[in-house]
Amino acid sequence: MNTRSALWQIYLLGVCSLCLLVLGLAGAAALLGSVRLHYPQISLPDDQWARTRSFEHFVATRPQPASTMSNEELRAAWQRYRHLVIGRERRLGKQQLVRWAIVMVVAFAIFLPHLWAARRLAREDREAAKPPD
Repeated sequence: MNTRSALWQIYLLGVCSLCLLVLGLAGAAALLGSVRLHYPQISLPDDQWARTRSFEHFVATRPQPASTMSNEELRAAWQRYRHLVIGRERRLGKQQLVRWAIVMVVAFAIFLPHLWAARRLAREDREAAKPPD
């Protein structure tokens, strides 16, 4: 094995290691995006989820005085608030999931040819180091 081949293998395996690290981190971020998409109550702050879940909590924590609105208007405002908050959290979760899935695909696309090249170089070095028959 010559020095140039050894340095090339170190470079290739370093890129592979970095790609694996990116794949792991992007996978974790994509998983978090999936949780935000499917279970928004987990990722929303507690007070915001309480306002979204409970009509009574929504009325009690409303900044505008609730006495000026009828019960039907308050319920309609609460439904709009629920739709807005949960929809926004799901939309952000979907964006996060897609964004990190794309990062994972790109990292894998970089990883694969570098791994093939590193394995090819290692195989060539092993064959060159074999004593002739």
